Amino acid sequence: MFVTRSQLLAFRTRRQYLALDAQGRTPEDVFTILRELQPFPPIAGSMPGSAPHPRSRIVDYKDEWSQQWRAAGRLVKGRFMNGNVAYVTNVDFALYAAAFRRPLSEPLPRPALHILDLLEQDGPLPKFILRELSKLERGSFERTLMSLNRAFEVMEIQREVDWESPWDLRQRAYPSVNLDACEQADTQAEVLCCFTKAFGPASVSEISDWSGWSQRTIRNLLDNLLTRRDVIRIEVEGQTDSAYLASDEIDMLSAVKPVNTFLTVLPSNDPFVLPQWSCFKKQYQPYRLPYCYGVIVLDGEIAGAAWGRYKRRYIHIEELNLNPSIVHDSPQMNKVLAALESHVSDGWVPIHIYGINGEAEATWVREILERNGFVWNAGYYLKEATQPKSLVLSANSAT
Repeated sequence: MFVTRSQLLAFRTRRQYLALDAQGRTPEDVFTILRELQPFPPIAGSMPGSAPHPRSRIVDYKDEWSQQWRAAGRLVKGRFMNGNVAYVTNVDFALYAAAFRRPLSEPLPRPALHILDLLEQDGPLPKFILRELSKLERGSFERTLMSLNRAFEVMEIQREVDWESPWDLRQRAYPSVNLDACEQADTQAEVLCCFTKAFGPASVSEISDWSGWSQRTIRNLLDNLLTRRDVIRIEVEGQTDSAYLASDEIDMLSAVKPVNTFLTVLPSNDPFVLPQWSCFKKQYQPYRLPYCYGVIVLDGEIAGAAWGRYKRRYIHIEELNLNPSIVHDSPQMNKVLAALESHVSDGWVPIHIYGINGEAEATWVREILERNGFVWNAGYYLKEATQPKSLVLSANSAT
């Protein structure tokens, strides 16, 4: 099957809830989106204890909408994908834990046995108390606890915005979850199909960037899924690598309608950005991307990057600053906005802007927009298409 690049992006941005006509509006929509795009990480650069916030996918989003699902135990925190912190729904926890866990080798190291014994006897325990009781050196304790967490032997039971949430044995916190009930390859295959539904046709490289699994593992999974006709191979216009999509999504892909023009700034670990990580890095070589930065997405294509400053020693971004040297295909932000303007037809042009850490707005984008006649309206920046299509960028806003 062959699809155009515009078909792929239209399908992908709708399935990712980034397209303007696909975004949610209610707390129930938040849960649906988190489930369909799971595992969903907290926003890059946010504080420890932050819930997953799908800000870029919900109109007039409120923080408490995600927090209420976590407080109710409907969202479960763990280390998924490449061992990164993310949340899955309680109903799907067993599937994703079985697919992403990294079992410890036998016999278990003594520090791991010690922590397991402490939790068995005295748990659940806050992390700082568990470390004090273990009498392990901080580095050894952190490494051991992370390995146990990645193996889903222990879990952080985090239901509030709290640094001192309790830790417990997974088998006690979720006694009905049996991670050995299925072969890991079977759960990985099921998760792979779910991912192609959420992200759209995906290449082996994109699947690997998202999952953290080796490309060899992914090819073996795809071979079996192709044999069973659970996935189909797709050739994408302008793309050398084949892409793969769950077979029951083919009709939806064929009938997808174009999306309206949109511009958004996403965090680096967003479910839309993470699968494109390898391609993203190549675009910016030889420049090194810093830990916290925003990814500029224009009509479903990654169009640029920007980073922010830290406040004191905390990971809190005060504002985003465009670095001209790492903006893909355009050394100035006005060219990104000019590209947006070139798509304008009749009516209004909606542009939704987000700060990286979910708290600070992307101020450099806001200033440019307001200087050029954009106004804030119901959660979006809008501009009448009849206004002059000229964009001005002052010298100090490009640094």
